[in-house]
Amino acid sequence: MRGSPLYYQFPTHITIDGTEYEMRPSWDRVLEAYDTRADQSLPYAARAKHICSLLLWDAPKDYARAAVELFRFFDGDQKQSDEPRSYDFKQDAQYIYGAFWQTYGIRLTEWRDMRKKPNEKARWMHWNEFLYLFASLPEDTRMSAIIGIRTSKIPKRNEHNSEMVDHMIRQKAAFKLDVSEDDGAARFAKGASELFDKLEAQARNGRKPR
Repeated sequence: MRGSPLYYQFPTHITIDGTEYEMRPSWDRVLEAYDTRADQSLPYAARAKHICSLLLWDAPKDYARAAVELFRFFDGDQKQSDEPRSYDFKQDAQYIYGAFWQTYGIRLTEWRDMRKKPNEKARWMHWNEFLYLFASLPEDTRMSAIIGIRTSKIPKRNEHNSEMVDHMIRQKAAFKLDVSEDDGAARFAKGASELFDKLEAQARNGRKPR
């Protein structure tokens, strides 16, 4: 049973095959890790190693196994949804940045984890905190307005609403999300990707990822 984040610290450690590792769970490193997972130009082993270098202070015994467990950890209890995705952290980066500044006075670039060692005093934002703040953006931000455009249903055209329907169609086209196999919302809603399912099977069978 997990405690409420209102009175428990955000997690900073993970246990993998009986060994505890200290993580680097900042918003920027987790997002880069998800982008790395989706990068089909890199071989499996290179992706797993880079992901671990982003999210762990110490090198794990098995990079493939550790990468699987890290994504399982960050995917958490997110449930699959049949609803179409309404945002993408990469495509909507400028709107997210602006919304954080408008709402919280936070320049996200100033909250990246730039530490050289674990106990170094520096400000950075935990992935969980980033998600909570993102989910709480008010309706008056451009990001929330864009999500509203993407999720709104276009009514059936009639003699009274043609102009409104045309406007909604134009708006949806302007802010349409690119098609991607490993997109922003699906990254943590669907759990470990097919790539790391394969890595997990390889690690379980004692084979090195190719």
